[in-house]
Amino acid sequence: MKREIDADFLVHEPEGEIFDVKSARIRPADLAELLVAFANTKGGTVAIGVSDKSRRLEGISCVDAQHINDLLSAQ
Repeated sequence: MKREIDADFLVHEPEGEIFDVKSARIRPADLAELLVAFANTKGGTVAIGVSDKSRRLEGISCVDAQHINDLLSAQ
């Protein structure tokens, strides 16, 4: 991605082949599925902590530390 990733980018950039946003509440197994899809194509960027329905910035404070660790190790 060539554009700087900032709040405006996260809210307005269309999702597609190389960019996706996911709520921090996503199940790690569902995140793993997306990561595998990116790995099997051109790669991509996943922004966690952005509502994929409303594109509202929600951060990761809405989940506990264990969930964050589970997301970081999603396979």
